[in-house]
Amino acid sequence: MPIIALLIGVPLFIYGIFKLVKTKKNMDQSKVIHGTIVDFIVERMKDSRPGHYQISGNVAYFPVIEYVDAIDGTKKQFRSMTGFNKHKHKLGEEIELIYYIKNNRKEVMINHWFVVWGKGTFSLIAGGFLTLIGGLWLTSEWDKIQTLFM
Repeated sequence: MPIIALLIGVPLFIYGIFKLVKTKKNMDQSKVIHGTIVDFIVERMKDSRPGHYQISGNVAYFPVIEYVDAIDGTKKQFRSMTGFNKHKHKLGEEIELIYYIKNNRKEVMINHWFVVWGKGTFSLIAGGFLTLIGGLWLTSEWDKIQTLFM
């Protein structure tokens, strides 16, 4: 079991480091712009329990945001990949966005801590925790492991 924790934890920890470094680089090259919520796309959330494929009663609201392109000045819209509950944002609300160019493509996302930093931070913490637990477990079992090979 400690080996499994290490096999999952170490790569997850390394991914978290790389993801945070990459995010920092993107943020250093980004611009903060403003957009307006012009619509919401409502999606019912699926029950994620194994073997349960029915639709649950929970819904998420994905804002459609109109903004002015920071480079060419044209009006554009994008659908946020992050859904919120109904009361988080309102139609017509101005919202802060992060605008940057990635691989010669313009990228826009909501300037929200979890949207920007969440994946890297979660990976780093979860990977670090699993690596720590696996390492401590492995060292506590080290005497038993040595007797197997002697």
